[in-house]
Amino acid sequence: MRVVVVLPPGSRFDVNRPTSIETVVRSLGEHSRDRDALTIICEEGAERGDALTTLAIAPERSPRKRARLIADHIARLQPDLVEVHQHMPSAAALAKRLRTLPVILYRHNLLPRAGNPLKRLRHRLRAGVFDGNLFVSEVGRRQFVDRYPHLTDRAVAMPNAIDTALWSAPIGDREPLIAFAGRAAPEKGLAPLCEALVSVLDARPDWRADLALGDWDRHRAWSEAQLAPLARFGDRVTVRRDAPRDVVRALFQRAAVVVIPSLWREPFGLVAIEAHAAGSAVISSGMGGLAEASGDHALVVTPDADFPARLGQALLTLIDDPAGREAMAGAGQTYALREHDAHARARDLDETRRRFRDAGAVRR
Repeated sequence: MRVVVVLPPGSRFDVNRPTSIETVVRSLGEHSRDRDALTIICEEGAERGDALTTLAIAPERSPRKRARLIADHIARLQPDLVEVHQHMPSAAALAKRLRTLPVILYRHNLLPRAGNPLKRLRHRLRAGVFDGNLFVSEVGRRQFVDRYPHLTDRAVAMPNAIDTALWSAPIGDREPLIAFAGRAAPEKGLAPLCEALVSVLDARPDWRADLALGDWDRHRAWSEAQLAPLARFGDRVTVRRDAPRDVVRALFQRAAVVVIPSLWREPFGLVAIEAHAAGSAVISSGMGGLAEASGDHALVVTPDADFPARLGQALLTLIDDPAGREAMAGAGQTYALREHDAHARARDLDETRRRFRDAGAVRR
């Protein structure tokens, strides 16, 4: 089946520093039965590798102009289905142009709030122009169905997945290392984590921390303020700015514990399944889709009162129980390899695409 996958504005499909959306698209695309019939539309300006067919376009900020440009390429490619990722304004503009083609929207975030009646109406009308809506977690699908029950038959949960074979590493002989990887943004929980690490590293002087912070330039001033109390630990704390994906993978494969202290409702939590697959024990806030990503295999610390203190205590609990920590890491790895591997999820996506293709295009 010929499928065109349209990435959101700003996505260059960079093989070295991919966004989380690009990571999912690449993992599922490489294992699709239709891999040779896929075309990924992204923006110019990056090294993309040769595994998947890409079509790079010039950046265009106007949703309507971007839709017109992409629609011209789609007319030439003549796909059976178009899959648009994430950016609602440009996705809706494109769907309205492709009146005879099935178009599905792959949603990587939870639904935004629509406070006033005009916004609620606009969101409702936009949701109805797609033949299918795919969500990266059951949490996202349920939220959509609750808001738009008339579109229940067009809503499918397609949890994120990774090539677990690339991430899997032996559980034993882990370094006494606490790891974090995520955007250097307040909602990712860097502030409470840094506060917790001060007490933990004081109490356990043989342990270290390694923090891989993405989107560094945008949040630099704020992040440096959170990191300042850790400076006194010297080389016991490593801070990596915008680390490539292979560096993060190697970090997780060495770390005894990975902490995911998100303060917001994560749509899914790709970092959680990466940490589980790599063989680390995981401490998670359990927010949003994080609980779905980890199942029962993370030590959950909810971001309520005294969050930094409770994070610190959870870390000490795992540090002081090597056997329990290793058993927890092993169970989490088995779960990730069984439930979140890209080989199986790609087959699910292939079948879902066929289902929406066979249903035909909705009237737009």
